Amino acid sequence: QVSGLVFLAALIFYVLWMRGFDPGEGMGAYLIARNWIQSGTLGSLTKIWHWQTLGIDGLYYDAHDSGSSIAMLPFAYLQATLALALPKFEGLNYPFAGLWASLVAAGTIWGEYSLLRALGIARARAMGVSAALCCGTQLWTYSRDTNDVLLVAFWYVWAAYHVVRNHSRPNFKSLAAATACLGGAILTRTPAVIGLPVLGFSILAIYPKARERLRALALVTIVLLPFALWQLRFNYLRGGNPLLPAIATAKYNGGLAFEY
Repeated sequence: QVSGLVFLAALIFYVLWMRGFDPGEGMGAYLIARNWIQSGTLGSLTKIWHWQTLGIDGLYYDAHDSGSSIAMLPFAYLQATLALALPKFEGLNYPFAGLWASLVAAGTIWGEYSLLRALGIARARAMGVSAALCCGTQLWTYSRDTNDVLLVAFWYVWAAYHVVRNHSRPNFKSLAAATACLGGAILTRTPAVIGLPVLGFSILAIYPKARERLRALALVTIVLLPFALWQLRFNYLRGGNPLLPAIATAKYNGGLAFEY
């Protein structure tokens, strides 16, 4: 499949430019994911990363949303498993955190190419646009640092792809996939909820009958419910208020910072 080759080419490109470690958000997400695996809780007894805040249960939680730490779990588990077999492996400065960013960036290119093809863009032109996005935009920079911005872009582009697929051939499977991708984006950054109205408009455009719209809205609600419950509980544990997002915590200038 050409789309698979696009992903592979982008991954090779990003891996060649990979730092091999991540001194910023990636390290924090990795440490929190590793603690989660070891202790069974998302919070830590002590502050293991400087960007943590004390929760109402006495544990320290990431001041960011939890999506990046959740996505880092497989990599933290893999490194923890290898460290048990090879104790010196634990001291390799978290190499999988850097690889994570390369994989997510390549997955974003893959999704963007798939989206263009779903929109009817010719293969050669879609490949050209994908190459430009890969190495001619800030995505290249973000591929070297595990950042929640990168993960939101990944979820958004795949959500758009499934929306387009649902528009060309209406089916609840594509709608559920688009909703799940949007849920992943919201877990990563709460402001990603701005994608919900777009999903709502797509339902109105795709399903002309009231009964179909109600079924579609019911499906969206069911798929989003676990994401919403998780986010509300995480907000409550971290700040004592389920409706208090990360941007409103003390880490963000008392809630006055709009970029996080």
